Amino acid sequence: MQPRRIQIRSSRGYATLITVITILAIVFNVFVYNYEHLYAGSLVRYEEHHDNPELGEIVNRDSIELPNSRKLGHLTCEKYGKANQSVVDDLVYWYDIPSDQNYLNPYQDLTIRTGAEKYLLFEQDSAGFNNRRMSIETILIMGISMGRTIVLPPTQPIYMFKDRGGKHRHQFSFEDFFHLKEAHLEHPGVNIITMEEFLQRVLLQEEGLLVKDNGSGLPTFPPNNQTDWNNVRGQKLKELHDWFGKSTYSVTGWESNSCIAVWPKDTIMDVPAMDRIEDMMTTTPDKTHPKGRFKLPVPVPVNASISDRFEEQRATRKNLCLYNTTMQEQQIVYFNHAYDQSGNRFLSPFYTFHFYEDWYQALWTRRFVRDHLRYHDELMCAAARVLNAVRARVRKRGLSEIPDGSFHTSE
Repeated sequence: MQPRRIQIRSSRGYATLITVITILAIVFNVFVYNYEHLYAGSLVRYEEHHDNPELGEIVNRDSIELPNSRKLGHLTCEKYGKANQSVVDDLVYWYDIPSDQNYLNPYQDLTIRTGAEKYLLFEQDSAGFNNRRMSIETILIMGISMGRTIVLPPTQPIYMFKDRGGKHRHQFSFEDFFHLKEAHLEHPGVNIITMEEFLQRVLLQEEGLLVKDNGSGLPTFPPNNQTDWNNVRGQKLKELHDWFGKSTYSVTGWESNSCIAVWPKDTIMDVPAMDRIEDMMTTTPDKTHPKGRFKLPVPVPVNASISDRFEEQRATRKNLCLYNTTMQEQQIVYFNHAYDQSGNRFLSPFYTFHFYEDWYQALWTRRFVRDHLRYHDELMCAAARVLNAVRARVRKRGLSEIPDGSFHTSE
């Protein structure tokens, strides 16, 4: 007789930060498992090839971190209210890999060498928190892959976060949840600023930033010279978005479920490079399943050939999203949000949307998200307390805990 699984469902209540923390606590068991196997597993696969040449040829990289030079991260909760340390340890999935801080991708290296700062602007997704989390990971990696300074949208309401009688905060920025400042400080090629900082640069024309109207070519400034757009919404916020559309290079049609972003091994996106990438798309079979599903029996090695990795990642998508020469030349690129081809939407995991010809850049990118785009320590500690309470309640009811983290009855 198969053991019966206990399904835990949250009751209805205010959509406050406490509710978010509760959800995070329950989800983190699966979250940790997936990240450990997807990202750390990729590194382990490299190490297996490194130690066993018969498994296949592998490119030598001086900056590869082997097991004795990486260590699991650590978190203590003394500053945020005590929590059971063993439970806290269960939630830690990120690694400390010192050499990753010094890595530069081709476009980051170009930006630092030329000193020509360029910017990526974007709108927040209008859906719920998890879709926004998935979208911000994809967009941040896009800005990093372009070597651009990423401009965070202003603080805005989040769908289903309610302000009940003015007692609950419901407007947030991404900085409220993720370690964005730390990621910026720890990596010379990662630049992240707020919308207010960006608009102040526009007004003062600092850092060589001169925004021009797309029609007249004359200098232009944000509506009413306003720089603080936090907590602005509705038609008023639309004025800012409309100004972006009229004064920047506005990108449309980048939809992560229909196209795949391909990043070349260098910064050259000339005709031969375009032909090489497009040929890869036309010669790679479409993995459409007769029932509309896509499944591979075994993942390809992290250092597999470009064609094998692309075939695995392409899945059923038929279009390319390319950072072409025209986009590269723009000082500001802007990704608006829309549900059709008039805008862009990123509702796929970043590692399925971004494809890199250089397998090591792909590996570094995944490690960067795992190790640095993570929730603030305070949230993690609150999640640990909730998870500890859930486990205590389950044990009190006479249920046994098993190694995979789920709970069964004793039947």
